[in-house]
Amino acid sequence: MSTIKNLHVVYGVVAFGVLSIFIDRYYYPNWLARNTCQIPVAERIAKWKNLERDLPREIFGQHIAIDTVLRAVYSHITNEAPKKGLVLSFHGAVGTGKTFMSQLIAKHLYEGGFESPHVTSFVGPLHFLNDESKLGENQVRLKSNIETAARRCGKEIFIFDEVDKMRPEIFDAIVPYIDYYNAIDGIDYRGLTFIFLSNTGASAIGERMHDLRTIGRKPRETINIEHFREILADKAFKEHGGLFKSSMISQRLVDHFIPFLPLEKEHILMCARRDIVKRRVHFIPPEKVADQIKYIPTWKPIFAEDGCKRVLSIHCNDFWIPCFVTTSNNHSGNFEASNVLVGSKYGN
Repeated sequence: MSTIKNLHVVYGVVAFGVLSIFIDRYYYPNWLARNTCQIPVAERIAKWKNLERDLPREIFGQHIAIDTVLRAVYSHITNEAPKKGLVLSFHGAVGTGKTFMSQLIAKHLYEGGFESPHVTSFVGPLHFLNDESKLGENQVRLKSNIETAARRCGKEIFIFDEVDKMRPEIFDAIVPYIDYYNAIDGIDYRGLTFIFLSNTGASAIGERMHDLRTIGRKPRETINIEHFREILADKAFKEHGGLFKSSMISQRLVDHFIPFLPLEKEHILMCARRDIVKRRVHFIPPEKVADQIKYIPTWKPIFAEDGCKRVLSIHCNDFWIPCFVTTSNNHSGNFEASNVLVGSKYGN
């Protein structure tokens, strides 16, 4: 009887040891990848390399944005002691890829992307009603979200969509967390990343691009961020809504104003081909889709009016293919944020 008991003990110890090895080697690292942001620099660089690989494959016609984002993100995530949080401001017309790029950044830096507990996204009209009576309450909640996230991790990503439809005063609450402070009340915010998406400056970007492409006859790939830097900062500060007269701009706390250029027919074709492959509807000719897009200006129509925003809707409406709406719950604390993706994944 004693021998049997001893065998049971031995078997139990062995089983426990095997289970421990399995948890340690397989389960725990996977759980850790999903639920922590404290990862080695080498792993962060590996994630960045995947982002470097995929951005040019997925985002069309935005060489300036891709180059600027890659350099900014690399510098921030490989710096163990950044001087301040990273602040990126995306500007451009509908359908040029602003939202999609923010999704790719989140997806490549954190498993699950927008579903990760370390990625918080807000949609201006949804989470910040343009109601002056709610301003103070919204500011308090936003500060609470940021402080909670910083305590939990310190390397969170915050994404604000449709900034141009938000009250400018909302962003005054963010200023202390993106300034050059080592810590506030014992919390270090310098590892955070803030991404603002806005249509502000879209007209100015379009006009400048039109002049460069038609009057200056500059090849698109030779156009660089210096052609837009001054007008973007000026428009972001002076156009009503969003960052209008914001302390973030006046105190020079925005690290990069990034233009998303109006798309041309070649880029619409790329979007159409990608949608066709993804949806496995190879019978649809991409040229037909591109031809149905409206191009502007009327006297020399070279830019797609809605970018790639309408590519999917053309597929649905003209070829009787069902459209799908994907809903994902985002982690935004008291705001109960959610993101509804309607139409092409290249939209906005």
